Formats: sequence, C-alpha cells, structure tokens
Amino acid sequence: MPPHDRPAITLPGWVTLAATAIVLALFIVVMDGPFTTGTIFLPESIVYLAAGAVGALLIFGPPFLMACAYLFVLLTGHESLSLITVSRLGAEWHLREIMLLIAMAHIGVQVFRRRFTLRDCPTHYWMALYGLFFILALAAGLHYAHPRAVLIGEARYALFFCSYPVLLAGARDKRDVMRLAVFSCGVLLAAALLGLGYFTYAMATGAIGSIHNTLGAFVKRDIGGVLVQSVRPNGVAFFESAAIVLVALLCSARLNTKRRLVLTGLLVVFLAAILITCMRTAYLSLAFSLLFLALLSLPANRRIAAALALTLLGVLGFSLLLLIAPMLHPPALHLLEVSLRARLVETFGAWELFLDHPVLGAGMGASFEALGLVGQRAHMSYAITEYHSVHNFFLYVLFKGGLVGTLLVLLGLGGLFVYGVRVMDGLSDAYERAFVRGMLTAFFGQCLASVAMTRFYFPMGHAFIAFVAVTVYVFSFTDRAPDAPIDDKD
Repeated sequence: MPPHDRPAITLPGWVTLAATAIVLALFIVVMDGPFTTGTIFLPESIVYLAAGAVGALLIFGPPFLMACAYLFVLLTGHESLSLITVSRLGAEWHLREIMLLIAMAHIGVQVFRRRFTLRDCPTHYWMALYGLFFILALAAGLHYAHPRAVLIGEARYALFFCSYPVLLAGARDKRDVMRLAVFSCGVLLAAALLGLGYFTYAMATGAIGSIHNTLGAFVKRDIGGVLVQSVRPNGVAFFESAAIVLVALLCSARLNTKRRLVLTGLLVVFLAAILITCMRTAYLSLAFSLLFLALLSLPANRRIAAALALTLLGVLGFSLLLLIAPMLHPPALHLLEVSLRARLVETFGAWELFLDHPVLGAGMGASFEALGLVGQRAHMSYAITEYHSVHNFFLYVLFKGGLVGTLLVLLGLGGLFVYGVRVMDGLSDAYERAFVRGMLTAFFGQCLASVAMTRFYFPMGHAFIAFVAVTVYVFSFTDRAPDAPIDDKD
C-alpha cells in the first residue's frame, strides 16, 4: 500500500504530552545563550515560548506543512547571516539549524506513528553514496584532529543532507511534489519581485550602494562607465532553476493559452531578476542549461551523439586551461580580473593540500594558506590568507574527501541523474515528463554553477539535491509507460 494511503494511528494523549514537553525542553537547551535576535529586540522568554509552540505545531502537524516551512526558511535565509543566532559548541547556529532539528523530530513522530514508509528505489542508494562522502570527510577531520570550532562549523552544513528524508515525508505522491514546486516558485517569485523593485528604486533615485545583510548582497557595479545596482536577494541561486523548469513546461504541448501566458509572465520576471544580479556564473549556467534542456528533449538514440560532442568540447576547453594554468601563478595573476585571480589562488592551494592527502582527503576542518587577494576591488593587494573552503564545490570535495570521496560524490550525483533520465523517458504524460526534464536540467545547471560557486556546500544546495531526488523517486512509481526501461516493481 502506498505511504499516503496508510491508515493513521492515533497516539495516546500521554505520549503526545510527553513528546511536547521533551521538544520544549530541547529548545531551551539548544537555544541557551549567548543568544541574539539580530535587529529584532525580543525578550528571550518570548522567543523560547514562540519557538516551542511553533516547533510543536510543525512536529505534530502534517508532513506537507513541515516541508513547506523547511523550504521557506532555507530559501529566504542567508548563507552566513541570520536574524536569530545561537552560540553553542564554539559555532554560531542559525534559524535553519533549528528548523532542521524540528524537521528531524517530525520525521521521528511520523516513523513512530507508522506514517513514514519507503519503497525500494535506486534513488535511495545513489543518495546514500553521496551522503557517505560527508561521513568520510567528517571521520578524516576527526582523525587529523582539526580545530573543533572549525570542524563543527563545517559539519553543521553537512547535516542538511537530512533534507532528503524531510522532503520524502512531505512529498508522498506526484501531486505533493508539484505543490512543493509551486510553493518554492512562489517564494522565489516574491524574492525576485522585491529585488526588481529595489533595483528600480536604486536606479531611479541614484541611491546605488554596496551592502551585505540578512536580505542578500547588493553591490554597485561599473559597467561601461555606468554605475549599476547589482541585486542578489536570498534565494537568487535558484532563479535559474525556476526559469529552466518554466521553459521546460512551456515546451510541453499540453498547455492551454491561459496557463501558457501565466508561465511566460513568470519566466520574464525570473529572467529580469537574473539579469540584475550581474553574475557571470548565473548567465553561463542559464545558457548551458538551456542547451542541455534541448539535449534532453532529443530522442534517446540521438542524445548519445550530442552528449559525446559536448563532452569533446569540454575536454578541449579543459586541456586549454591546463596549458595556460602554469602561466597564472603570482605575479602573473595580475593579468586576470580580480575574482578570477582569487579563484585560481584557491585552486592552487586546494590542489596542493589534495596532493598531501590524495586517497581519503584532509577532512572537514582542514585549511590551507595561500597568497590571497584582500581589499576593495579597485585597490587589491596580496596577503597570506587561510582558506577552509573554495568556490569550486567539486574541488572542495577533492581536497576534503580525496579520490575516494570524489568517487562517492560523482557516483551518487551521476547515478541520480542517469536514473532520473530513465524515469523521465518512462513517463507517458507529456506535462509530467516536461516537469521532470526541467528538474533534471536545473540539476545539471546547478552542478555546472558549482564549479565556480559553493552552492551545494550550503544548506539550500542540499535541499535542492534532495528535491530533485524526491522528484525522481516519486515519479518513478507513477504513470509509467508499459515499455519504460525501469526494472522496479510496484
């Protein structure tokens, strides 16, 4: 019987009361000072009571509500700043970590009530391989006895791999997946509209400036002698994903005129929001994703030839980079643009640390020193800087987990994608097939962007991978064509 068709089991009253008391006590322990609420002034007792009440509601509430609340916090939260923070164990804990704690308690309740069951699916095994990397990196970090505060600060991001069971519980069928996608799109749309509104205001009034706060990053850019306000609100990393899924849906023939107009309007908003970010990585990720979407839209027998051609171009480009790389050590770095210089400095340092620990990596908490770039963009200087991470996620995996960890990540993410393509080909409904195609293309685009940015390193990156995996899992059991190349039995 499918998980969503299982009968509910009513808990005795004393069990519910006891569990609620435990949750409230856990919140008090976790949130025990030093405690700050950013720019919001509230007595701690009120925060404790409010957090306990909301936490109990989410823990014992419906799974879909829990999944929505979880995604909302991650989509609207900043990577490193938060309105509410708790300092414990030598690290600063944010609202997202508290929400993860609530979500895992919710999973425990669902398991206890026998409402959380899983069907056998290759998706679980691919995600398990990916998750093993974080266990390996943590074990290596403990083995090398890296500073505890750094180790904990880095390991807390890896905890968000647990987004997978959270979203599995919240999306039990294809209708739930679609609803979660619409909800996420709505949150991103609000962020995009607010960003466009601020951009319009800044350009109209001339109040162009640079500020980095809990709402995002807002930086002035000089483009051809004209000052432009760059707007990067929280959630900006997934504007491209939303745009790609919308393009995929618009390519579906099963759309009436009204829905096509709505999706086109949404697409225009997201494209405009991407444009004002002034991020080259976002532009390139979107362009290559559109190309890849066209590739996935081809018949299966033509994809191989097209994929081989693209792979050949990639190998040629990488070979060219290897030829010019030896020329780019300092002081030759001054020939490149500032951000490119910084990324190459990181690359050389991480590569040297990998060579010291090639098999299992240096582990979480590991760092290296390199001649980094400091100061304002107009006046850059060199100084010895300590690096705990790099902008290239896959390079991060390489020097933290070595060859073994890199193999686990490539097998996990690659296997998930390949199986997702098989699931997509097995769907008979054109609209659902277009949705899954869009999700897989967005996944490819985020993997590509992660070569230059640490999107998968942060919590929302884990949640995005989990969302793709849950989509593949759910659609692998629904509306399968008779000749679909999937071996799983219902």
